[in-house]
Amino acid sequence: MKTIELELNGLNCSNCANKIQKLTSEIDGVTSANLDMVTKKLKIILGENAVSENIIKTATGIIKKLEPDVVVVNKSKGVKKDQDQENDHHQN
Repeated sequence: MKTIELELNGLNCSNCANKIQKLTSEIDGVTSANLDMVTKKLKIILGENAVSENIIKTATGIIKKLEPDVVVVNKSKGVKKDQDQENDHHQN
């Protein structure tokens, strides 16, 4: 199973955190989602055929819709953010 870990810098609303966790767990391909308000980390467990990049994009969209000022940082090993991929492209 793949795991995605997103850090949600600036998240202070526990009600919003509950909504983010619930909606993220409902994304197609997600087995479970757990958001720890102390560490501000959203841990997403993916099903076998889930595409990490699609899940990250969808989860980030949910987060930004509920909490537009939160900065989402991908802490997953081996999974790059779209921004990192763009930067790599420009350096070539």
